[in-house]
Order: sequence, then C-alpha cells, then structure tokens
Amino acid sequence: MPDKTEKFSRSFLLVALTLFFATLLLLTITLSAQDLGRHIANGQAILSGNFDVLYHNFYSYTLPQNNFVNHHWLGGVIFYLIHLASGFVGLHLFHIFLYCAAFLVLFLLMKRQSSFHISFLLGIAASLFLATRREIRPETFGHLFLAHTLLQINIIIKSQKITSKQFLLFLVQQLFWVNIHISFIFSIICFAVLFLIKVIGNKFAQKIKASIILKLLLLLIAISLVNPNHFRNLLEPLMIFADYGYPLVENKNLLFLHRVINNQLIYSFSAFTLILSILITSNLKKLNLWDLWLALTGVFLGFIALRNIPIFVLFTFPVAAKCIYSLSKKVDLKTDNLSLSKLYLSLTTLVLTITLTLSGAISPKFQLNRLHLGLAQGEEKAAKYFKEHNLTAPIFNNYDVGSYLIFHLSPKIKVFTDNRPEAYSKSFFQNIYIPMQESNKIWQEQLKKYDFKTIFVRRNDITPWFMMFLKQRLNDEQWKIEYEDQFCIIMTRVY
Repeated sequence: MPDKTEKFSRSFLLVALTLFFATLLLLTITLSAQDLGRHIANGQAILSGNFDVLYHNFYSYTLPQNNFVNHHWLGGVIFYLIHLASGFVGLHLFHIFLYCAAFLVLFLLMKRQSSFHISFLLGIAASLFLATRREIRPETFGHLFLAHTLLQINIIIKSQKITSKQFLLFLVQQLFWVNIHISFIFSIICFAVLFLIKVIGNKFAQKIKASIILKLLLLLIAISLVNPNHFRNLLEPLMIFADYGYPLVENKNLLFLHRVINNQLIYSFSAFTLILSILITSNLKKLNLWDLWLALTGVFLGFIALRNIPIFVLFTFPVAAKCIYSLSKKVDLKTDNLSLSKLYLSLTTLVLTITLTLSGAISPKFQLNRLHLGLAQGEEKAAKYFKEHNLTAPIFNNYDVGSYLIFHLSPKIKVFTDNRPEAYSKSFFQNIYIPMQESNKIWQEQLKKYDFKTIFVRRNDITPWFMMFLKQRLNDEQWKIEYEDQFCIIMTRVY
C-alpha cells in the first residue's frame, strides 16, 4: 500500500495531468465553423414541442421533407439547457468536465493494466491525441460511455463474472447512449466480440457463461431500439462513411489529410503504432484475444478516419500499458511504487510537454494564444447585423455556416444547406450545391429557381468551388457586400 507521501504525489501528478488536458480543450467556440449551434437549436426545438427535427430536414428550404435520423437529439437537449442556464462559457466548461471524466476513466483503465507511473506517462501522450477532437459535440458523451464500457469489461475479464449491478448499468447507459450519439454501436460490437472470443477461446474468461454475455448483447440491441427512429437509428452507424457527395474532413484517412491539408497527425499516429506493434510482438504470450482485437481495431479505425482518433486512444493505450508493464516485470523494474526518481521523471516529462505544447512546437493549434474559453469574440455580429437591418430570405449560404444560421435565425428563416450531409441527397451536392459555385451559368439557373435575396457565407471556406464562387460574386454587379468581418460575408442583391 502506498504511504501518505506517495498518495499525495500521485494525486498531485494526476491533477496536474488532468489540468493540462483541460487546458488543451480551450478551443474557441466558432459557431460559423462548428456543429454546436445546430445542436443547441435542436434542443430548443424539441423542448418547444417541435419533433419534426427528429425525422426530417427541418432547417432547410431546399429539401425539407428529406428523411433525417437525428441520432444525437438528447445531446442537443442537454447542450441547450446548459447554454440556457450559463451561456457558452458554462457550456464550454461542461464539455471540458465531460471530456476530462472520459480521460480519467481511461487513466483508471490503463492503471488497472499496469502501474501509476506507466499510466501517467502514457496519459500525457493520450491527452494530445484526444485533444485533436476537442470541439463541443455529442460524441464526447460517446467517448465517456465507451471508456466506461471498456473499463467494466476489463473488470469482468479479471473477476470472471458479470454482476447484476453491471448488467443493469450497461442497459441504463445504452438507453442514454443510443439517444445521444451514433457511437452507441460500440457497446454492441464489444459484447459481440466478447461473446465470439468466449466461444472460440477455451482459456478466455472460463468462468463466465457464454449465455450470460449473449443475453446482455441481445438486451443491448433491444434497448438500442428505444429511440425516436427505432430500427433506422439502430442501422444508422452503417451509413456513417457513406458517400454523401460532399467530402467530409473528419471521415478522411490520416494519409489523405496529410497529403491534402498537411495534417501532421499521421507522424505521431505512425510512431505510436510502430511502438505498439513492437510491444505486442514482445508480449504475445501475455495478451489474450480481447487485447489483440482492441489493438488491431483501434489502429485500423484511427487510420481510416480523423473522427476515430479518440477511439484509437481508448482501444490501444490500455493494451500498450499492459505490454509495457509486462516488459518492466521481465527486466525486474519496480514500476508499482512512485519513487523520488520516478516522481522527478514524471514531473519533468509533463513540464517539458506543457512547455512544448503551449509554445506551439508540438502543434500550432495548441499554442497558448489560441486557447480561449467561450464564444469567439465578435462572431455573433454578422447574424445581429442581418436581423437588425431586416435582411431577407431566401438565403444562399455555404456548408459550414449553416449551423450558425440555424442557431441565430431558425425557425423563422431556413437555410440553403448546412453541415449535416446525411440530411441532403448526394445529387443535391453533386448536381446543385458544388456546380452552382463553380459555374456562373448554373448559378444563374439556381438564382432564377430560388430567387436568392441574400448571400451569407463563412469566408474561411477553403474549398476550390467556394473560392471560385466568391471571386465571381465580388465581380458580379447583381450583388453588393452588405457586411463583412473576419468570420462571415453578407451580400445583398441589387435590383
């Protein structure tokens, strides 16, 4: 048992590490480039009795009756209530608390597989990976639920039993999870894999009956049907990587992102994957099929899509911790206690990481002067100008700013499009939205069809079609700039 001094040292280090991770989450809320505004609008609409947002493309005038599975509606309700009570600062703090909770569950899982010291050092690396997905999204609930699920499965494997309390906990968690985010599917996948491993692995979880795991799996599937869209919501995870006709950055693989937008994440991902491969190869006899499945699946998911990086961390880091601990035992390194030398090493590593991170040496987006709590200053001015000067619809807007307009103008004014590609058809993006920005002829056709009165766009859209569109409109005598700032441009039609 650790003495009081060691307990204090551990507590101090863990608090310092958690505060470092919390600092990395201070990403300025920019509604014109994020989904948050729409989530808050969803919550307001639902609590006002407007349930159409659960089933149809309610916010758009282009395809209003398009079917839409709102699998994150409960997250929107929670975000709306917090925003109503404490504004964007309170919502930001809530998100930081939520993500830190997920991080601490991950830390506990790594510690169960290894030691405090190993978990601490891996936790520094994990914090940098996790912070690459730091926008306020319902998916953070999913990260917490997934971390908790993996922790409980670890307890089940080690104790060789599933308690009635755990059984109930999984079902209650699933009821919330399926209504908060699409990642609910991971609980079903995890127990399906656990069942298969139990069936084929004679030495794995010998005392746990396969029938108990199967019963829990079937109940999780049944609970997953308790949502507004029932079977359609259950099957929605199968569509997450569908071809929407519009390229989504978060759905692209790391190599593609490096080539196209110079995203540097591929280097740290590759380095960790290489180290993990060496660790696994050196510890094959100590690992079970569950560990191997977690490692292989985590690496695969992390590589194929940017949005999966937190899942990559949750799946692979506990396995890495287990392997490192096993190797330390082979060479008789005492890693369980936190000696003075380990304390100095941990502190030095953390201080060095903090210094390099906040200086921008590790990643410019984590630089100290880019960290900010709450809404970006002045970002609401464009919407305020629109309303105060009685500008009129129909509006043509670009993809990202749709959520911003939904937050500020819905339900009175509908948008042309927004950043829910699944709410629109592939032909809409391929045959209308993108071509009308590339071709002046097609723009004139759509102008005649929709009779746009206002153009409201996010100016930092770097897609080639928008850059061409903006250049054309700036030279178009039919349109004049009504308002512009660092975030948005508003143009009105000249008659």
